[in-house]
Amino acid sequence: LIHTLSLHDALPISMLEAYATAKDVTNAFRVLCIMGKASGESASKTPSSATTRPLFKLLRDEGPEGIQDAWKALKPLQEEGKEIPIAAVNVILEAAASSGELGLAMRLYKELVKSQSAPASEDKTAKAAERKTELDGSTREGTVRADLRQTSRKALRARPNTTTINVLLQGCTKIRSALSPKRTAMYLASEMARQGIRPDELTYDRLILVCLHERQQDYEDAFRYLEEMMAMGWRERVRNGTWHALARRCAMERDGRVDTVLEMMEGLGLETGRLRNVVRGLWEAGPVERPSVAQDGDEVEIEVSEDDLMGGDVVEGSAGETKNGPETPEDEQPIWGNLRRKPGSS
Repeated sequence: LIHTLSLHDALPISMLEAYATAKDVTNAFRVLCIMGKASGESASKTPSSATTRPLFKLLRDEGPEGIQDAWKALKPLQEEGKEIPIAAVNVILEAAASSGELGLAMRLYKELVKSQSAPASEDKTAKAAERKTELDGSTREGTVRADLRQTSRKALRARPNTTTINVLLQGCTKIRSALSPKRTAMYLASEMARQGIRPDELTYDRLILVCLHERQQDYEDAFRYLEEMMAMGWRERVRNGTWHALARRCAMERDGRVDTVLEMMEGLGLETGRLRNVVRGLWEAGPVERPSVAQDGDEVEIEVSEDDLMGGDVVEGSAGETKNGPETPEDEQPIWGNLRRKPGSS
């Protein structure tokens, strides 16, 4: 039945839920692939984050091992001739990032990105071998060509999109180890600029939350991102919880901008009565000492290194780079202008 589904069937979503409930990840992804193929004819059928909720819940509950098994299940489907929708990749990364396994999510993301350039270079080599085969009749080059094409097929062909970055940024807000959430977020922001991926309001919203993270001594960039959102006409799209986080942090630091934040919330019709009481209490309590990553790093169990998070690669689009990522202090923001929407970018 799964192979006979068509665009006009009402079955795909219910089948996806059924397979997820049965913990049959492979067939759940197979349904997603069919939905993705059909999406070119009907945008309403495009697999999205809402579509993948059953899979997300399953993978989140399965933990790291189940998440890695799900990732391994994608390539065999591609080898069957299925086109892997980015929604399938995103739900795996989301399950990892939202469950505190950001290191795992970043490793999988880096594997995906590295596979993007592999097929093109391999196809060039294969075509060159094919031309040589036609000229001299050699069977050796023909074998090389076949091997290279087989390798190309194994590379996961799914291009990251805005949702991909957003689910990883969500993971940055959940970091509870000695790793720097902002350093990782800046890498992801530079990745958006490098790949021409458009940020949306959720991208900015989550960057604000990263800048407000409890481990961040300097939260000034949160207001810069807020200014960017307002410049984009997204003032109304700042989430209520993000406004609350801004107000609370300002109150804790005795930052007078807390009044501005509350006024902006009220201007949007948001209720601030209870929040004002909380803010008053935080203001009276005064600032708290926030140990930096460097100060207490040795006291925290670290499950993954920063090299794992950064992928060990050069971060393009920022200054002071090395093979292990940017050397700029974490309170600097080298990629502001690159985050704006650009005409023709995808």
